[in-house]
Amino acid sequence: MIFAAAFTDSLNSKLLRITLAAVGINAITVTVCMVFRICDFHYLLPITHMTIAAGMVFLVILFAHDLSIKKKRNPGYKYLAVAFGILVISGIGDLLSYYIPSKSYDSAASSRCGLLIFTLILLWYEIISLAEVNRKSAAGEVMNRLAHIDTLTGLGNRTSFDESERRLSEQSSGKCAIVQLDVNYLKQVNDNYGHIEGDRHLCATADCMKTSFGTLDNAECFRTGGDEFVVIIYGNDAIKDYDKAIRLFNGQIQKYNSSSKPQIPLSVACGMAELDCSLGTDPHVIEKLADERMYENKQLLKQDSLTLI
Repeated sequence: MIFAAAFTDSLNSKLLRITLAAVGINAITVTVCMVFRICDFHYLLPITHMTIAAGMVFLVILFAHDLSIKKKRNPGYKYLAVAFGILVISGIGDLLSYYIPSKSYDSAASSRCGLLIFTLILLWYEIISLAEVNRKSAAGEVMNRLAHIDTLTGLGNRTSFDESERRLSEQSSGKCAIVQLDVNYLKQVNDNYGHIEGDRHLCATADCMKTSFGTLDNAECFRTGGDEFVVIIYGNDAIKDYDKAIRLFNGQIQKYNSSSKPQIPLSVACGMAELDCSLGTDPHVIEKLADERMYENKQLLKQDSLTLI
């Protein structure tokens, strides 16, 4: 009864308290009479049966009332209602069989079958509920991933970068290197060869980042805009890690240009600045410095580049 009341939000029901009080009084009465041998248990059965019947009436009223006031019920409501319905019907059948003469001496057969069916239905409901929880959990993980991943490149998106940036601003110790990257000539690629070719440049840049910066255990890679990328390298050795990764990155770009032979060779400008969290410097200041260095590198690359076809 308590389980059903909790399921239907009726724990504060007066009827529940009255029914439980009746059950308690009956249990105490039967115990006292049996211990002190006041009377035989057989003579107390009608009172016990009346108490059981009251409990059944309570369950019927509980579900009927809940059904009438709730338009949108718990999805498991129907399972619980059916389970308790079978339990009540089987209980009524056994009560009647006790008082109505019958060839069978087993007056509790219906209750045992009802209890078994009741248990199986609840078990089935729990299995379904667990499967639904797992489904929603998996869906939540997918939605969270989609909210933080750039769908074109598979790198972290702007939202993911903003969260990492916020965590940096809250740190009071440690160092990191912030690397700003920008794809050169992307507008010319889009204008002359279409956005599909431009997307290839962006995906190639991301792949080169994954096989260079992405090999570091202490680095995060993001695509923060159309042709803009950012890498955060954490740790006191971030500068050394950057030096190794940037050489590998440039080598990957050369390898891509040699093997894929894009109409306009892939070129990526890069700038880096170090953030010391213990100094209380705003990460935005370091990002701006890295951005300025990236534009300096962009101008050098353009000066050294060949005439575009």
